[in-house]
Amino acid sequence: MRTNELETLPETVCELSNLRELSLWDNNIINLPGNIDNMDDLYRLNASSNELESLPESFVNLANLQILELQFNKLTSLPENFGDLKGLVSLDLTLNRLTKLPNSFGRLVNLEELTLSENQITNLPDDFGNLINLTYLLLTSNDLAELPESIGNLQNLVRLSISKNELNTIPESIGNLDNLEYLSITHNNLQELPESIGNLSNLRLLTLFYNNFTEFPEIITNLHNLVSLNLSGNNLKTIPESIGSMVKLSSLSLVNNDLSTLPESIKNLVNLRKLELYENNFSEAEKQKIESWLPNCNIIWENPY
Repeated sequence: MRTNELETLPETVCELSNLRELSLWDNNIINLPGNIDNMDDLYRLNASSNELESLPESFVNLANLQILELQFNKLTSLPENFGDLKGLVSLDLTLNRLTKLPNSFGRLVNLEELTLSENQITNLPDDFGNLINLTYLLLTSNDLAELPESIGNLQNLVRLSISKNELNTIPESIGNLDNLEYLSITHNNLQELPESIGNLSNLRLLTLFYNNFTEFPEIITNLHNLVSLNLSGNNLKTIPESIGSMVKLSSLSLVNNDLSTLPESIKNLVNLRKLELYENNFSEAEKQKIESWLPNCNIIWENPY
């Protein structure tokens, strides 16, 4: 029933109690019928790219629902008992108008993938850390000023993006995320990182560009499995000698800082294949020296765009 310019879903559709999957994406549906909970066996619902502003209270009775796609709608809130959808494994609410999550949200303990990007969420419930089966969490482009300490309970997380928020600090508990491989915290207001971030021994990609770092957060040199690091768009003036211990780095971006030199230890990065240094203050002599230290690395001195 996708791409049919539907404005309403006929209530008779909801009498299909044995239906397992329902795709309604790319219509003009404003609301879902109140009898939608008659679809007892519904496993997957894709109602993305519609005009939904709310969900009926009966929606939370879809006990077998596991995959719910509601991105690109106009939802301003979720039913208070949304947490009753305990079968949910994957939930996408990208690009709605949510400002908060219901207090019951922490009951969605079977969630593995959660995308809440491009909303207006200002805070997460204290029990957000109950979502212990999450492996994939995207919170990009919201209005978060802080994260709850309980986020450290999400020890199965592999991918976490909290970019484009209003974060000034990151809780120490983030160091408990033992399985994290990808962490993006770009476009925030960070000036420092918690010491515990150095415990993320499985981290492979870390993006910190466009924050307010004036000093290189040296604790990240403990991340010996890191292969990609981006600290562009900050106010860095120096890079510590300890960067030479990050021997697995293959990509390093330090664009748009206030750098005029790099430590000689940079030549220890024998796996480095891409180094972005444009929009800094390197002299021609310094450029030549860096190039001699890294003969097998593609060093980008000029903005390619």
